[in-house]
Amino acid sequence: MFDTPPEDWLARVQAAGAVGLHCNWRRLAPTQLEQALSARLPVAVYTCNDVSEAERLWAAGVSAVFTDRLDIF
Repeated sequence: MFDTPPEDWLARVQAAGAVGLHCNWRRLAPTQLEQALSARLPVAVYTCNDVSEAERLWAAGVSAVFTDRLDIF
């Protein structure tokens, strides 16, 4: 889990034997999402309280969106 994925995030994830990427939704770059999807790694993001942004993330391939506002989803 990273707040902001570093440049070498994929190497770190693989070295740790992790099975996915979990990070702040505002700090996930489109290229990082593309890398994760190419590596067949699920991506979970936190804490998105904006329905339209969550829908955009899901459409882009994010697997899970964590929120504080279940009432609006």
